[in-house]
Amino acid sequence: MNTQKMDRLISDLLNLSRIGKNGLVISRIDMTALVRSIYHEIASPEIQQKFTFLLKSLPDSYGDSNLLRQVWTNLISNAIKFTLPKRRRSIEIGCHVENGANIYYVKDNGVGFNPE
Repeated sequence: MNTQKMDRLISDLLNLSRIGKNGLVISRIDMTALVRSIYHEIASPEIQQKFTFLLKSLPDSYGDSNLLRQVWTNLISNAIKFTLPKRRRSIEIGCHVENGANIYYVKDNGVGFNPE
């Protein structure tokens, strides 16, 4: 497990360093398809059976697909990790528009953080 985490960290750092050298590659992204594929990559079928996963329809967006893949991977991984200890596990991913901008969100019923 630690070897996998280290490998992922190294890969993430290499990807980030490439962006500095090559710049951003902006394209139109099907966010619903991207999020769905990431969830299925991250969560094994065994894990998926333990969750109620609600993926609302997400509007397409423009951005660097590699960076957005990394952001969604981190958000979904954290939602899974912090929700697993709960008896009832749910993750909801959606979007709303605010001042003309798409605001994507991940909600879960995980252990959360102490606000203090």
